[in-house]
Amino acid sequence: MLSITPELSEGNQNNGFEFPDSEGEIEHEFLINKDFAVAAALSATDPDNPVSPVKIKTQPFYLDVATVDSQKSFNPMSDFTFAHSYNGASQPVQVLARRDLDNDGDQDQVTLNYSINGGATQTASTNEWDGGDRYGGPGDAYYRILRGTVTGAPMNSDVKVWFTGAGKTSDSFTFHVDKANANEVLILADTDYTGPSNFPPYTADDGTRRSCPPTRTPSPPRGGRTTSTTWTRWARPPTTSACSVTTTP
Repeated sequence: MLSITPELSEGNQNNGFEFPDSEGEIEHEFLINKDFAVAAALSATDPDNPVSPVKIKTQPFYLDVATVDSQKSFNPMSDFTFAHSYNGASQPVQVLARRDLDNDGDQDQVTLNYSINGGATQTASTNEWDGGDRYGGPGDAYYRILRGTVTGAPMNSDVKVWFTGAGKTSDSFTFHVDKANANEVLILADTDYTGPSNFPPYTADDGTRRSCPPTRTPSPPRGGRTTSTTWTRWARPPTTSACSVTTTP
């Protein structure tokens, strides 16, 4: 079953959900939404190949969903491309892929392809991402996020990445390796977006005394592997200062 809730207009300005009791305005609202409603009904039997009233054709792969839905431009799960890597030895990459790439009714395998400095194409397997605490998981009936790992890219190299499966090929993107091996980074940040917050000093497991300056909650880097508090792989530099480190006596 395909279920869609369309956003209708409010009729007269500032009426909100109280649409005016006007046959003419109701008919107008019906007509401007009719094409979409008909397309949704026609798409119900094959949702991953929908009928589009604006002639949008779904693609087997997406590296940036905002190319077809501009409202997702600032969604952290919309654009999987990045320009810089700080872990060339083991850099995760990902793609949004249709489960049934060739429309034969079966789920298809997807392969990661990459080329380092224009060299021979290397391949690696991909695995489906199960989702995190906030993103991913539900809603993946017809498309899924697949992840693979680029390995062995030396510092200052350029890596071209693309995905293939069932005779289909995704768009590609290229990133520059600024560092071959990642350092682990611990960032403490709370969820108070109204202003900076101070964190008390603490002693780490290695005996060092650490303190954090006032900071705002940062956004996780694209391509980074995250837990609730620790980011251990970077696709680009952090946008906030890391905690200062001092050695305890």
